[in-house]
Amino acid sequence: MAEKTFKLNNGISIPVVGIGTFQMSANQAQQAVIDALAAGYRLIDTSQCLFE
Repeated sequence: MAEKTFKLNNGISIPVVGIGTFQMSANQAQQAVIDALAAGYRLIDTSQCLFE
């Protein structure tokens, strides 16, 4: 199965689907990243805080 991507303005492509770790504890985030990589995720947002 081909991975669906978006092309950014700078020409780089990123995966359409990803996982975020916002508001997870350090242990939860660590396990979530391990599990996501094992499941094939390649877009992982590990930002600690968003000011939107």
